[in-house]
Amino acid sequence: MPRLPVEVEYDRLHSRARTILEAEAARRDLTIDAVAERLGTGRRRLERAFRLHGESPGDVLRASRLRLARALLDSDHELRAPEIADLAGFASARALKDALAKHGVTVPGQRGGVRSQRRRE
Repeated sequence: MPRLPVEVEYDRLHSRARTILEAEAARRDLTIDAVAERLGTGRRRLERAFRLHGESPGDVLRASRLRLARALLDSDHELRAPEIADLAGFASARALKDALAKHGVTVPGQRGGVRSQRRRE
């Protein structure tokens, strides 16, 4: 059965948006709205395109940022949570820690919360 033109359009939109989300995840200012605007579409249309693929643009962005954070954790043991959060595109060290905790990962060598880290600095 041939694909309908709208499905083809959604496939292209999904592919282009996914490429941007994965390639530019480290940018803190990268938002779903910004990606939609850049692609000349609206947020709802972009979300619809992702839904047809069983995912959401927000999930793809979070997963990409988590991959970056894990790679940084594995490669440089001198980096602290605030630095990793910044390099991986998270809004804060707390946002990074919360995202990692949801996946059962802790930031090694970090005792206490963000507040106790600030007191030590």
